[in-house]
Amino acid sequence: IRIAISSICYLRQIFPDECFRTRQYGNIEIHQLHCGEKDDKGNIDVLDEEAFTVTQWLQQGVFKALDVGYLSVLTFIIFTKNPTTDEDIILETYEFKISYPDKNKTASINGTQLYSKDSVKAQAGQFIRALIDFCGTLDTIPDDRWITLQIQYTDWAPKEYEPEFFESTSQSLLMGKTFPLKVNVGEIKTREVGMKMRFAGLESLFVEDIPQFATASLDGGSILLAQRHENNPKQTE
Repeated sequence: IRIAISSICYLRQIFPDECFRTRQYGNIEIHQLHCGEKDDKGNIDVLDEEAFTVTQWLQQGVFKALDVGYLSVLTFIIFTKNPTTDEDIILETYEFKISYPDKNKTASINGTQLYSKDSVKAQAGQFIRALIDFCGTLDTIPDDRWITLQIQYTDWAPKEYEPEFFESTSQSLLMGKTFPLKVNVGEIKTREVGMKMRFAGLESLFVEDIPQFATASLDGGSILLAQRHENNPKQTE
């Protein structure tokens, strides 16, 4: 998840290049968020406040929920402004669905464990490559954009549970929305957890191609719901 979110932020140019550190993962070059360094006294010298905030969302919020088995869905959402009405538009969403396999069962093919270290590393490499290739097909997002993370919990998570940096909301940001483009990007399975990632967004981000939007109430404000192009019903599942 950390590499995937960092890759999305880099490939969609959410933060400046200096917020990332390049390294190799197998034979793939990845760009990982690196926006804070510890000084001699152990204090963190923050290089970019917004990028650092995203790393804290992940480290102190998402990963802690994952560690205790409460994370069900993580959604990375990119917004912009409607060029006509100046209202909020959701451009793209990257949804990570988490599952928790039965640890007492061992999956194998011809005696080779599917959850071996080499198998998981190979899965991760294929997933990262697929994500990089897919993001390379997308239009450039507008300069005026912002992001958020939304998380959903498992049925067995305590009702009062809320990790750091997150707060409860009465309605999902994505409730009732449909997007013309949907793509299953990839998945990874380990003995402890499974993850599937799905993209949903607009087919074109050029201003003249942005479809009409419908306004819907959300916590006293308004959001814009993307409507499907009537003349282009095709979508990738």
